[in-house]
Amino acid sequence: MMTSRKIEIDAAKGLGILIISIYHLVYRPENGISDIILCECIWLFIPFFFLLSGFNFKEGRTISENINHRLKALLFPALKYTAVILLLGGIYCIIFHGYSADDVLKDAVFTYLRPEFSSMLFPEWGNTGVLFECLSPVWFVWTMILSFLIFYPAEQYALKSTKSLCVSCAVLLTAGIMLYGFGEKVSWSMTATPVYAAIMLCGVWLSREQNIRVSIIPAVIALAVHGVMYRFCGNDYAYASQLGTVGRWSVIPFFIQTFIGGYVVYVFCNVCPAVITKVLAFVGRNSFRYLMLHGIFSLLGADIMQTFTKFTPDLWYVENLTPEIFIKSLMVWVISVICCTLFCVIADR
Repeated sequence: MMTSRKIEIDAAKGLGILIISIYHLVYRPENGISDIILCECIWLFIPFFFLLSGFNFKEGRTISENINHRLKALLFPALKYTAVILLLGGIYCIIFHGYSADDVLKDAVFTYLRPEFSSMLFPEWGNTGVLFECLSPVWFVWTMILSFLIFYPAEQYALKSTKSLCVSCAVLLTAGIMLYGFGEKVSWSMTATPVYAAIMLCGVWLSREQNIRVSIIPAVIALAVHGVMYRFCGNDYAYASQLGTVGRWSVIPFFIQTFIGGYVVYVFCNVCPAVITKVLAFVGRNSFRYLMLHGIFSLLGADIMQTFTKFTPDLWYVENLTPEIFIKSLMVWVISVICCTLFCVIADR
C-alpha cells in the first residue's frame, strides 16, 4: 500500500462511521429516498470496514501474534469501554431514568451475550433497556474478532497466489451460503463471518496493488450498479445474516457489492477537497472510539434536547415524523459527533 494513500483509506473509514452514526440517530421518513440511501450505505459499509481491515493488515506475523494483536487492539478496549459506560451510564440512568440495579445488570448481560443468547438463557427478562441500545454496535467488535479467527489461518494459504485466493474465497463463500439462515439461533453475525473473512483476504490482495486508478466516470457507473444491486438483492440487516432478498444466494451479491461500492467511496475520498479528507481521516483513525461512544453521547444529547434515543429498529421510525423530531434528532447526532471528537482529542494528548 502506498503511503500517500493512507489518508484516503482513513477518510473512507471516517465517512463510513459517520454515516453509520447518522443511520443510528437521525429520524427520516420510512422508505423515503433518504432512508433508502442510508440503508444502502449500511449494506455497503458493514462489509467495507472488513475490506479496509484486510487492506491495512500487516503481513509477516504468526497466527498467535496476530490473535494477540487483535485482542489488544479490539477485545480489551471494547471490554474497557463497555464496562465504563455500563458503570457510569448505569448510575446516570438510575438517577435520571428510574433504572434499578437489576436493569443495569440486565443491559450488561444483553450487551455481552447479545439478545439472541440472553433471551434463551433468561426468557423472563423481556426487552433490553437504553444502555444496551447505546452499546449495541459492540456486536461489530465481536464479529470482527470471530472473522479474524477465520481469516488468520486462511491467509497462510490464500495469499500465496491469485489462484489460492480464489479457491479460499470460494470455500469461505460456500460456507457462508451453507450457514445462511442460522441468524436466529446464533448471535452477532457468526453466520456471516466466513464471508467477512473472504472480504478481508481480498483487502490484503488489493493492498498489494500499487495502482488503483481513480476515475470519476467508472465510479458513477459503479454507484448506479451498486444501487441496482441493493434494490434487487440487498438488505441493510447484513449483520443479522439477512443478507438480501434472494435467499441464501444473497451471499454472492453481498460479497461483490463490497468492491463495487468500495471503489465509489475510494474515489470520493481521493477527489473531495483536502480539508474534508483530513477531517474524515481524523474520524477514521478514531473510528473505534466513535463506534463505541456515539451511542452513549447520543443518550446525553437526547436528554438535553428532550427527544428520543434511536438505536433499536423499533424506534428507528416514528408514526408521525414532524420537522421538530427530525431537527432534534439531527442535533443529537451533531452533539454526539462533537463529544466523540472532543474525547478523541483529549485522549490523544
